[in-house]
Amino acid sequence: MNRIREVLFGSVDRNFYVRNKIQLQERNYGMLITAFSFSTCMCAFLYLMTMVVNLISNLTMFYGFFVLWFCMLTIILLTYVKKHKEWCRVMFFVYVASILYLCAWIGTVNSYDMYAVTFFVFLIFVPSLYVDMPLCSIVITIVSSFIFCLMVLINKSDPRLIQNDLLNALCVSIVSIGYGVYTTNVNLENIHAAIILKEQSTIDELTLLPNRRWFNKNISSIYEQSNVHGLNLYMLDVDFFKDYNDTYGHLMGDDCLAKISSELSKISTSLNIFASRYGGEEFIIIDDKHSYEESSSIANKIVDRISQLKIPHIKSDSGVVTISVGYVNSKISKTENYIQLINYADEALYCAKKAGRNKSCNYETKETKM
Repeated sequence: MNRIREVLFGSVDRNFYVRNKIQLQERNYGMLITAFSFSTCMCAFLYLMTMVVNLISNLTMFYGFFVLWFCMLTIILLTYVKKHKEWCRVMFFVYVASILYLCAWIGTVNSYDMYAVTFFVFLIFVPSLYVDMPLCSIVITIVSSFIFCLMVLINKSDPRLIQNDLLNALCVSIVSIGYGVYTTNVNLENIHAAIILKEQSTIDELTLLPNRRWFNKNISSIYEQSNVHGLNLYMLDVDFFKDYNDTYGHLMGDDCLAKISSELSKISTSLNIFASRYGGEEFIIIDDKHSYEESSSIANKIVDRISQLKIPHIKSDSGVVTISVGYVNSKISKTENYIQLINYADEALYCAKKAGRNKSCNYETKETKM
């Protein structure tokens, strides 16, 4: 059963296609642009060649039509599909159908006494163009072969040609299915490995939160795309953490950071905001979903949730590990860029520390709350 599942759905789990939908769409979109561009140029070349050799013929008109057809599809790909990449699969099927008809027509209707070599070459290599479940390439191969065989039976009369084409179609279909399953699995495994490597490079190993590299990479675009409420930024720092390390040891310090990170992850998930480790015992939270008025309650909630973990800390005034939070809103503070926003949040954090720690401080009002 596992072998059958791997043949139909690939060597990765089925949720892989859902989790990594965007990455797969980006890869397939790039391949489609290459395929459409190549097909357009090839048809244009064949169109010019037939004009030179045969002046104007049915084949010339046919190639001319496909030049216009592929140009139109390429324009759609570069405009609408670029913004709606979920249509990549549909465009792939349109591309396959177009090439199938072109190759089958040349090998059956236009040249009924010719072996359809072009169609067979296309059928073998089409699975490598698009990354999807192997089941997709299997279905395309079977349907394409069936249509081709049907066109052979309808348009050819020589029994020898028919027999050869049908036999070749059967053999090539088997090779195409095997090659398609193998190629798709290799592509999926490579993409999977690249995604894992990319995730590992942006995930902090200790806290399992996005690291500073992730923050630096994404803060600019999130800042630019922030809504009418502006962008809230929260800078967090664990209080008396050096004393905690000196008292309990660095391994306990790592465990403390892991517990805090786990709680921040839960808060982030529930509020649909982004928490990351900024460095050492500092964390930073990006919030583009809530208004300035809501930021105060969120900052206080973060402070309360961490103190409620009740991680013992004899060197802390409260006897447990606490954090201080400084927060700022890009619209209210009228920041010019995200760097200024980070500096303002850092100033607010300093204000919370100066006020006695285990507090949150608003940069705009300098008001601290416990």
